[in-house]
Parts: sequence; C-alpha cells; structure tokens
Amino acid sequence: MNSFNVVRIPLCLRDGAASVSERAEQLWEEAGRQYLAENEEENRQLINYPAPPPDGYPAQYSRPPLGCRLLAQRCFCTLLPGALADLTDWVAPTRLKVAQLLHVLVLHQETAVTQHLQKLVPPLTAALGDDEQEVVHWVTRTAELLGCFVPDSALTEVVLKPITGEGASTGRQLLLLAACLRGRPQRHLVAEQVAETVSARDVCQSHEPERQRGLLAVTAALLDSGPDLPTGAVPPLFALLVTVAGHADSESEAADTAAALLSRLAEVGGRSESALLSELGPPLLQRLAEDAELWTAASSDLLTLLALLRCSASPPEPLLRPSLPVLAACCRPDRPAPLRLACFSQLCRLVTVCPPAVLRPLLHSVTDDIVAPSLVWHPGRSDAAIRTAALALLLAELQVPELAAAELTADHEKLLTAVVGLLEDESHKTRLFCARAIRSLLLLLTPPGSLPVQLLHNTVTELLKRLDDTDGEVRLCAAGAVPALVTALGPDYCGQQWRGHVEHFAQTLLVFLDDADERLQQLAYEALLSVGRLNAAVVCEQTSVYRDKQRSPARCDQLLRALTPAGAG
Repeated sequence: MNSFNVVRIPLCLRDGAASVSERAEQLWEEAGRQYLAENEEENRQLINYPAPPPDGYPAQYSRPPLGCRLLAQRCFCTLLPGALADLTDWVAPTRLKVAQLLHVLVLHQETAVTQHLQKLVPPLTAALGDDEQEVVHWVTRTAELLGCFVPDSALTEVVLKPITGEGASTGRQLLLLAACLRGRPQRHLVAEQVAETVSARDVCQSHEPERQRGLLAVTAALLDSGPDLPTGAVPPLFALLVTVAGHADSESEAADTAAALLSRLAEVGGRSESALLSELGPPLLQRLAEDAELWTAASSDLLTLLALLRCSASPPEPLLRPSLPVLAACCRPDRPAPLRLACFSQLCRLVTVCPPAVLRPLLHSVTDDIVAPSLVWHPGRSDAAIRTAALALLLAELQVPELAAAELTADHEKLLTAVVGLLEDESHKTRLFCARAIRSLLLLLTPPGSLPVQLLHNTVTELLKRLDDTDGEVRLCAAGAVPALVTALGPDYCGQQWRGHVEHFAQTLLVFLDDADERLQQLAYEALLSVGRLNAAVVCEQTSVYRDKQRSPARCDQLLRALTPAGAG
C-alpha cells in the first residue's frame, strides 16, 4: 500500500465534510482489510483469537477493525514525532487537525499506546493551554483515551508523579490527569494515591485559576467513583476542596464549584455536610494551626482555615471549640493589622452562632485581651478598621443569651470608658456601634448605681452630642440609649445636687423633640420621660419654657400631661 494513503486517511476521518469523512472511512477500512490479508500468517493468532476491547472501552466509539488497528500501530512511530511537533504550530487550523489526528491514532493504538506514553504526555500537557478551545477539546478527549488504555502503574509514573506544584505547568498537568481519570473505568484503584498527591500543600495552595480548575476537575473525576471511592481518599480530598475555596475569589466559579463538590463528597460517604465537617474539620484545623504564630493575612493556612469555617453558616461544635482560640490568638494587639482584621470578622461571626456553653469560658479573655486593647485610638486606616471590628465583636458578645456582667469583663468602668471615647470617631460605623454597645453595656450592668456618677455624666454628655450627628442612624441609636443611661444612674440620683445635670439633659432633648425626623422625635420623647423619672418638676419646667419655641407644641403638651401628676407629687 502507498505510504501516502496511510498518512492521509486517518486525518480525513475527522474532516468537517460528511461526504469526505464517509468516503475516507470506507477507504481506511479497505486499507485495513488489505493489510490484514497481506499479513495473514503473521497475525494468524490475532485473527483466530481476537482480543476483547479493553475494560471500560468508551461507549461513544466504534472499535476500529483489527486490520485498521494493526496498520495504525505499525505507522504510529513514524507519524508521532511530526504530529507532536505540529501541536505547537503557529497556525491554529494545523494544530486542530493534528489534535484530531492524534485522537484517532490513539484510539487505534489501544493498550499499545503505553510504550509511547512518555513521549505523548509533555506535548499533550502543553497543548491543554492552547488558545483555541477546539484544540483543547480534542487533546482532552485523547487524554481520556489514554486513561482507558494505559495501566495504573504507567499512569501514576508518567502522569501523576511529575505533579509537584513547581513550575507554571502544574495546572495543565492536573487537567491532563483529570481527563485520564475520567476515561479510567476503575479510577477508584488509584484514587487514594491521586488524592494524596494533589492535596499536597505545594500543589493545592495556589491562587492560579488554571491550577484551581485542574484540582477541581481531578476531584470531580475521583468523586465519579461513587461508593467505590476509598475511605482513605476522603480526608485529602476534603482538605483540597477547602484549600481551593480559601484561595479562590469569593464570588468566582471555582469557589462555587468547590462548595458543590464538598456536598458531593459528603453524599459519597453517605453523611451530611455537618457530619463531614465534624469528623474531618478538627484534624485539618489542627494541622493548619501548627504555624499560626507565623501567620500573616496572606498565609495560605489562614486562608484555608477561614474557608473551613465558612463551609457552614453554623459550624458544628467539634469544629467551633478548637477554632475560637486560634482566631482569638490572631486578633491580639501584637499581631499584624491585616491579619487581625481578617480574623476579627470571622471571630465575630462565630460568636453569634456559637453555643453559649462553648463561648462563655472564652468571653472574659476575648474582652480583656482583644477587644479592650483594640479600642484604644491610634492613627491610620487600619487601626480605624480594627476599632470598628472590635466594637462589632463586643456587640456580638453582648448578644450572648443570659450573659452575666462578670462573664464579660471584671473592669466594666474601663471598658465603658474606652467605648465612650470613640463616640467622636471619624467612622460613622464606629460611632453607631459605640451607641449600640453603650446601651447594651448599661442594660447588662446591674444593679443601677453600680457605676461612678461622673463616668455616667461623661457618657450622657458625649451621647447627647451624637443627637446632632451627620448620620441619621447614629442619631437614632444615641437617643435610644438615653433611657438605659438614666436607669444606670440609679434611684439615688434625684437630689438637688443633680438638678443642673437634669436641666442639661432636658434642654438638649427638648431641642430634638421638634426634629424633622419623626422617629427621632419619638425617641427624644421617650428619653425625656425617663429623665422625668429623675426629676419631673425640672423636666416640666424646661418643657414649658421650650414649648412656645417649637414649630408644634403637640409633643411638649403630651410630655407635660405625662409628667404633671408625677411633678405635682
């Protein structure tokens, strides 16, 4: 047979024109029959005892006739060097045709392709980064055929072992491995070895999108094993998925895919995601936290830890218990500011969902060692953000059910003083959190009168200034905190020596009783009622003075009616 036809016909098998492809297939089968007839004696054993298709032969392919396979196998060594060289050709149609030709040739090679595997893998790996998606498509299909035909030992030696995480080709190496696994009928036999290799820190801790896609593709291929997936492959795959989620952009496709595969991993083992986190989360956290003292905000282990805690809106208790001390240690004042910010937000979230029994033993140290020092004013944007985060954490602590004041901190005066000192912070969020924290703190401290009067005077003076804040929400929160302040003054705060202070309270609040914001009017009215319980006569006197100065006397009249019986008494 003319060698030219041998080279030409396999390429024509993938021509775009249906008539050409059909005619080429006929010619190719005729060439196979002719080759088999000319070499009948040499191949008598194969003719009389035809070998069955390899295990897991792809159902979407028709197995080529024996003569065609033998002819292609004979010519493969001649065609392979030129074909692999043309995979890097600068002309895209040439690369596409060569990718299609390689696919057809490998289909004809079947298990005989094993001897050429070392030559095939590097060019195919490089071609997976081709700009033309059609080229990538055909190379991927070729890799799937390799997975079907090549034995486990050769696959792990040539495709798996080179994956070390070094160099820019790791992502493409992972994509090639994933394609080989998809074509492998019994991929569960190599699942544990593959999982251990790809979950190594040098391999999976990466921000490269291509590498992340490769890692997720390998995981998806292994999960397709279903119930046959070895138990030993589950922990490394769990660690891999959490690591990818931590290094991927929060709204990226990789992050969503990692979350979906985590659900599949739980289903394969016949358990819930919560059970999976409870079982595998603590060991992973312990491994990640080994070098926590050396972490920065960009540390891979920190990113993985934060992703682990984000796997569930309410992490299970076995994961919460060890994670709280680790995060708290990262929020200490001596740690880098970006690290503290990252951990503050996560710690705040965990405090809101953590069972009180788990949280209570830690509250005292969190408040005294982390929150209180972080409230001290320092210049700079990072320090401003830390103050806001610390106040958010304090508010989360104050929402713990049935919280006792002693569980929060032993020095309530110091804590309240630090919070009040931030009421004039430049950040409106900080001022807002301050107003909310003051109210919650005062409601927590019992009995009334337990705090120094001078501290409460300073607090109410600063709080009343916030009634004129540029932010409307801060104004409302400040007004809403006044009744709690009045209650904190205690029952003994009613003598003549405090009259001047009560007058100041009433005068300031009466100004906002006529505010344009009706919500603030109502809160100012409720605050005046509480001040009236201290000295109703003074409040009524000041209300009568301010009544005629306001646009509408309705609120003043309402207040006088409410306080007159008490004032008369």
